[in-house]
Amino acid sequence: MNVQVQPHVTTTQRHLPFVVLETEFQTATGLAAVVDFMPPGDGAHLVRIVVGRSGRVAFQTELVVRFNYGAAVPWVNRLDDGSINAIAGPERVVLRTPVRLHGEDLRTVGEFTVEAGQSIPFVLSYGPSFQDPPPAIDGFDALTRTEAFWRAWSDRCPDVGPWTEAVKRSLITLKALTYAPTGGIVAAATTSLPERLGGVRNWDYRYCWLRDATFTLLAFMNLGYYEEAQAWRDWLVRAVAGSPSQAQIMYGVGGERWLPELIVPWLPGYENSSPVRELGLSHGAIGTRPCAAARRIGLSGNGLAASGRRHLGGARRPPALRSFQNHGLGRVRSRGERAGISSISRVRRTMARDSRRNPRARFRPGP
Repeated sequence: MNVQVQPHVTTTQRHLPFVVLETEFQTATGLAAVVDFMPPGDGAHLVRIVVGRSGRVAFQTELVVRFNYGAAVPWVNRLDDGSINAIAGPERVVLRTPVRLHGEDLRTVGEFTVEAGQSIPFVLSYGPSFQDPPPAIDGFDALTRTEAFWRAWSDRCPDVGPWTEAVKRSLITLKALTYAPTGGIVAAATTSLPERLGGVRNWDYRYCWLRDATFTLLAFMNLGYYEEAQAWRDWLVRAVAGSPSQAQIMYGVGGERWLPELIVPWLPGYENSSPVRELGLSHGAIGTRPCAAARRIGLSGNGLAASGRRHLGGARRPPALRSFQNHGLGRVRSRGERAGISSISRVRRTMARDSRRNPRARFRPGP
């Protein structure tokens, strides 16, 4: 969903408190802002509000809907209430706005003008095509609820000195990666961003990678956000249920295990870095110590310890995972090797053990 001003002079962009993005347009005729956000809670909605600040600003709007990673052009019609309804296969999106829109070259376009003190909402809602259209929401009420939700949640963060606001912003980002119905935490909201331009390590991070989620949980618990940690602990219990030897490095947000990798050949990728991957467990590889995440956050029948670091009661690493050869911390597809970071970790554990047994064996600074 794209909006453009005419004539366009300068643009500034900033994050308002929490997860609201504001883009300001200064033109020769006035000043206007575009406010974008996704409200928390039930449903899947993207809200855009165009706000007039001074004078008059003319806009053009364009909506281009393509499902299935850009391959499926939807059937578009108008619902009884005038909303734009786009359907392809099992999916649909509905656009609700007071702006007059029409179809043109497989796009939905329109023009409008906003004046000082005027606000015009656009609400794009997603839902299954075989059910009733997703219910309408009020964009202005959704903005108020979104700001209130994130304010109340972030205000639980303790004061950490001059870095408090930066820490809150980081916590909000991590919270936004949490799938509320299950407690699963995705590594990122992106797929196929390359580790190196032109490279092939373009993984799909929209899934629950245990290693990444472990660091997220430690950040939550260090700042007292135990509800998120408990929800993820419950998700983990469900996800890894069964044979320990079948533990995976990643799961779906609902705990899904079968994640076949698909290549999307018709997309060029970021900066022509292909392939573009969808889903994908790295050839079924079990990465380095997938049970370490459970150990570090203290998975047990009695819940989480206050520190979040209590070990599994009497649990041992399953035989299939005891081999010292592994894939290290990187998402590589080579055979298991002696990974440097794993070797260092093992040496450190050995040194710590020997140090406890014989204090004189501790390393001392050189001369």
